[in-house]
Amino acid sequence: SLIGDIYKAKGDLSSSSKYYFDALKHYNSTGNTLNSIKLLTAIGDMYRASGALDKSLTFLFLAEKISNQAKINKHIPYINARLASTFFELNFADSAQWNIFNSRNLFLQEMRDKEKGLIWNNLLYRYSNSSLTSAKLIGDTSLILENLNLLGAYYRITGDYEKSILYYKEA
Repeated sequence: SLIGDIYKAKGDLSSSSKYYFDALKHYNSTGNTLNSIKLLTAIGDMYRASGALDKSLTFLFLAEKISNQAKINKHIPYINARLASTFFELNFADSAQWNIFNSRNLFLQEMRDKEKGLIWNNLLYRYSNSSLTSAKLIGDTSLILENLNLLGAYYRITGDYEKSILYYKEA
């Protein structure tokens, strides 16, 4: 929904959400799977932007699942980039965000913070690297730059500063 995108750009996530969900209902009722996938990705990114990282992952994983089931692969690089961005932000989530996320993901409750960081970093790498490979194949310069920056951030977080610099320079 373009109107939802505009409200998101303005920072009005409540209005953005309304338009996104209205459009999603329409696309689902008309069987427009590709646009449903795109909207689920947009909704996931809207939640990421608002700091609701658990909801972000819910919608992004749903977009990924439907893409795989419907064998619609052309949007997967964008979903993967959004997933990588969400996992990047999970590295810096405050304790309140962790508590919300943990309450919905019981397996994480017993993990120490260091282990959680390793999971987020590995997922950040997996999704950004996959998205970068696809972006290069389809020639999407914007997506290439986004993923080079995410990989630079990954290597910075993990302490591999030389690789971090290489990715940032390539971006």
